[in-house]
Amino acid sequence: MKQTDAESAQRGMEPACLYDPELMQLTRDEKTVQLGSNESDFLLALIDGISDKELLISRVWGERGLVVSDGSYYKTLHTLRTHFSAIGLPRHAIKTLPRRGVLLLCSVTLSSQREPHDDSVQIEPVTENTPVQHPAQSSAPTLLKAPEPSNAQTLVIPAPVPQPRNFFRIIAGYAVVLGGLLMPVVYAWLVLSGPPELEGWKAIWSENGHTLYVESSETISRDDIAEHMKPFDPGLLFSGTSYYIRKPLSQLVISCEKPESKGEAICTNYQNVGKKP
Repeated sequence: MKQTDAESAQRGMEPACLYDPELMQLTRDEKTVQLGSNESDFLLALIDGISDKELLISRVWGERGLVVSDGSYYKTLHTLRTHFSAIGLPRHAIKTLPRRGVLLLCSVTLSSQREPHDDSVQIEPVTENTPVQHPAQSSAPTLLKAPEPSNAQTLVIPAPVPQPRNFFRIIAGYAVVLGGLLMPVVYAWLVLSGPPELEGWKAIWSENGHTLYVESSETISRDDIAEHMKPFDPGLLFSGTSYYIRKPLSQLVISCEKPESKGEAICTNYQNVGKKP
């Protein structure tokens, strides 16, 4: 949960770092890093106390109407941890909760004001001369009775109308979960089973522990592949171990990275469908 400077002082510690949500800059000990939009929304969600994986995906991508796979979630988490390391914070300051999500274990202070995320109910101003008192601990206004004739009418403020459930978010959430369950199976089938459509692999590029493989009959270069995959945002990064597959009406790049901690590799699929190479 977000800690203010006063709360940090009461606990005898200083905030671990400062974050400016307008400039999307994270600062600590005169070191500053620039966050992308996904990393910024991810960090703000963690500051607001959101730790569940599905809620994080809904907050960062679902509210913009985007449906993403688990690969985007893990890639954003990995990039945010890299930014933490760049300013001297340990990577485990964002702790993984197995089968649940992640938890922010350091204090992050916002260096500028931002609009609250939750929508508030607007109440129309009172037209009659009836004094209204706003208690400090309550968001609902309290009406004080003013001296009026005995036949005065009572002012009634209508209750907020319940908002309909966002079925698109529910469907998107199920689609993300289903995609996350099917992706490891498809990847294992492609790489380990060796379907008849695939040939042998050959490495066409290797640098700093990163390798790019294509089918044995391919003559395409790494730069050509990067050009074909330009439409993706963020752009395709050849990190870890990547496989490129080209068929008559589609192109697919499977990029896998082994996390520093023990566990399964994190894989991301980049696919163009309906475009002739």
